[in-house]
Amino acid sequence: MREIMLDTATIVPEEMAERRALMMVNPGFPKTNGPSPYTTDTLYTGFQMVLPGETAPAHRHMAYAVRLILESDRGFTSVAGHKVYLEPGDLVLTPSWQWHYHGNEGSKPLFWVDCLDIPLHVFARINFLELYPTPRVPDLPTEGSPFHFPWKAARQALDALPGPHVIYNYLTNGNHFSRTIGAQAERITKGYATLRLRETCSFIYVVQSGRGSTRIVAPTGEATIEWKEKDVFVVPAWSWVEHRCGEDADAYLCALTDRAFGESLGLYRASYPTE
Repeated sequence: MREIMLDTATIVPEEMAERRALMMVNPGFPKTNGPSPYTTDTLYTGFQMVLPGETAPAHRHMAYAVRLILESDRGFTSVAGHKVYLEPGDLVLTPSWQWHYHGNEGSKPLFWVDCLDIPLHVFARINFLELYPTPRVPDLPTEGSPFHFPWKAARQALDALPGPHVIYNYLTNGNHFSRTIGAQAERITKGYATLRLRETCSFIYVVQSGRGSTRIVAPTGEATIEWKEKDVFVVPAWSWVEHRCGEDADAYLCALTDRAFGESLGLYRASYPTE
């Protein structure tokens, strides 16, 4: 995917597009409202790239966005006036209807994974955005951002938790980012296979580091996915899932999920094989 994204830069220059993204559109979903970018029933995911010296101009949209950084050399984002520089593995939130823009002051491309609840807004027919009059929104004279979660802190928290498979919630109160979308970081000890589990929510996994495989048994079929660093894979809702870490090193993953949506409606359930 990285090479494809780099190729698009020669086809779609900065001035030709609001954003330069490679959408992960699931071919199994019907296009009921045009070419809707469905990755799961409720979430859209795509790769986005900003080249050195470029600015992805300011706008705001109804959808809630979570962005997970893959590569960055002085890449930055500004959300609601809070400008922060990004490191690989960092997680950034863009709440609904907040002005934001992105840029790259480094010498290498900036890559990240987008995850938005666009399918929900498409269903409700409220999926729209607004452009800011200028490419950038004035930044606040402050350091840090309430929307920025550095990977360094998340990894330290994971390493401090005991057990062969541990899960870290990015918010200290245990809540989700919004009523529709959330995220969790996971560490799996080398050689360990997690307990089989299915939940009434979907997951989009981004591999931070390590190698392994995931066995998915969905109502419509089953598959085993081999994964490595920077890979992205999807677990559909109500699918049995089992992760197995490789023998070389522990694996670190980030899961973007719509569990918050199910919990908001009282629809969340989880099941283990013994039930």
